[in-house]
Amino acid sequence: MPQVKPKIRLLQKPGPGSSVRLTCLATGFYPHHINLTLLRDGQPVADHQISGGDLLPNGDETYQMRKSLEVSTEELREKHLYTCTAEYLSLDNKLDIIIGSHSVWMMATYIRGKTPFPEFTGYLTLDDIVVLHFDSEEAKILHIDTHEASDTKFTAEELSYFRTYVGYIHGRLKNRASYLKKHFNDTKDISVFQRAAGCELLENDKPGPMFNKDAYNGEIVEVEYYDADKDSLHTDRRLPDMNSFIWNHLSPSRYGLIYHPNCIQFLRNRLETERGRVLKKVKPRLRLLQKTLEDSGGVRVTCLATGFYPRHINLTLLRDGQPVPDHQITGGELLPNGDETYQMRKSLEVSTEELQQHHYTCTAQHLSLDNKLDIHLDGSLDPVSAVPLWLVISIALLLMLTIIVMVVAAIKWYRRHPGQPNVYALAPTTQRAVPDTSPED
Repeated sequence: MPQVKPKIRLLQKPGPGSSVRLTCLATGFYPHHINLTLLRDGQPVADHQISGGDLLPNGDETYQMRKSLEVSTEELREKHLYTCTAEYLSLDNKLDIIIGSHSVWMMATYIRGKTPFPEFTGYLTLDDIVVLHFDSEEAKILHIDTHEASDTKFTAEELSYFRTYVGYIHGRLKNRASYLKKHFNDTKDISVFQRAAGCELLENDKPGPMFNKDAYNGEIVEVEYYDADKDSLHTDRRLPDMNSFIWNHLSPSRYGLIYHPNCIQFLRNRLETERGRVLKKVKPRLRLLQKTLEDSGGVRVTCLATGFYPRHINLTLLRDGQPVPDHQITGGELLPNGDETYQMRKSLEVSTEELQQHHYTCTAQHLSLDNKLDIHLDGSLDPVSAVPLWLVISIALLLMLTIIVMVVAAIKWYRRHPGQPNVYALAPTTQRAVPDTSPED
């Protein structure tokens, strides 16, 4: 039988509780030798976290293999990028499949008490880009992008849907905040109730789950998870006596017939309209910085990647070609730039001797790059950075003191020898006779 290339898929399916099972599947290949790997942020997932991996026949003289990993929904949505990659005899290069889900999220905040902020604010994100904003003071729905704020890119039906949802959520949060204030016997002047609700489209435009999470003063009080495949609703209420009409239990049918289909349709429409924003790929700008630390006299080496999109990146600081251990690294948080791109930096503090003895490299892997991007540090300090600040200050003070002493000495000399030529003046370029003006004895 001739060689047959594998078909690669990266699947996600609800797992136990609120977890999700990711499966890297290769099928329909021949012969049976294949290297199948599930990557998290560009690095292979540890074997002890993986299930499966057995080679199975398909019944048509081809084979299949799958490897699975269970993760939390928060981990899948916010923190990591997962890739299924296969190396096979019939492939000129490795074949990569990246999980292709999209989501829309409504984030709402209700503040009870006097503050400089609006009582109610809400914003809508498409994947990780804010596209709509509303607050109770302006009472306007604004379309947000990096250049304009208007509602011209939304249909009347979409704006009506969002207004209805905003009004409903505002009332619900207000009622629940009042209930919880009494429940907790909260005597503080200010309390905050927040909600995050959204839905996802999985690979191949398949409707995914829907989530709803409520929090009071930073503490989660309820989580709802709707499984569209099973038409089932999972509810986790952190307070056992939340049984008033304020917390009436929603039936799966309300999600299945109203909330979920409306959310999925809204998401599909927005993806079509905002495709250029959410599917763009912007390469990171990579820098390897060094800064002298005044207190310790050491040096901070910083690996900085900025201006990239999407937000998933694998940024590594290497010492002599090996990753620096995590416990020696500071930073690593993903931060927004304000222009729909992101930045990340990782830093390491070393002595000047260490800097000169080792070779440091900043390396990044990102969806916009065909290969990883490396920036090297040659191990030498800039002339100014190499000199400790205390030494620079000491030299400057010494020079100033020397100048003062010379000026004082010159003044005293003039007072003792009036009329004498200035011994500090430059000699003339041409010689000529200078009359003797010294006083007679």
